[in-house]
Amino acid sequence: MSKGILLVNLGSPDSTSVRDVRRYLNEFLMDGRVIDAPWLLRRFIVGMVLISRPKESAHAYEKIWTPEGSPLVVTSRHLQQKLQARLGGPVELAMRYQNPSIKNAVTRLRDSGVDDLLVIPLFPHYAASSFESAGGGESSRRQDRASHQTHHPPSVLRRPGLHHCPGRQRKGLPCRGL
Repeated sequence: MSKGILLVNLGSPDSTSVRDVRRYLNEFLMDGRVIDAPWLLRRFIVGMVLISRPKESAHAYEKIWTPEGSPLVVTSRHLQQKLQARLGGPVELAMRYQNPSIKNAVTRLRDSGVDDLLVIPLFPHYAASSFESAGGGESSRRQDRASHQTHHPPSVLRRPGLHHCPGRQRKGLPCRGL
C-alpha cells in the first residue's frame, strides 16, 4: 500500500490579468459555502461583483505578486517540497479554486501508485467558506471523483484542520491530530 499526501489551500488567480482574476473570483464566489444563497440569487450577486471587482483585485494582486507567482501558491509549494523531502513519499499541492487543481493533483498521486491518500487542508481556522470547502463538500466530491477515475482508486482520509488544536498552537506545539 503506497501512501500519499494532498495539501489543499484556498487558491489564487493564475496571474494578475483581469481575465484570470475574474475567472478566480467567479469560481470562488459561486461556491455555495462562500455566498450562502440560492444559485440564481448567487449568480446575480456574483455577476454584479464581476463588473468592476476583477480590475480592482488585479491591481491589488500586482502589488503582492512575486516573480515566482502568487505568494499563496509559492509559499504552499515550498511547504509541499519540504514535507516531501522530509517524508520521502509523494506529496501534492492543490488549490480549492483554480490551479494547481485538485483533479490534477489526485491524478498525479494516483499515477505515482498512491492508493492511500491523506488530505490536509492548510487553514489555521475554521470557516465553511475555507475549511469545509477544501476538506468537505464540493472539494471532497472533487477529490473523490478524481480518485475514482481509475480502476484502483486510493482510499481517502481527511484530517481535521489546525483549528482543532488551538491550545497546542499557542504553546508552539504541533497538533496531535495531524
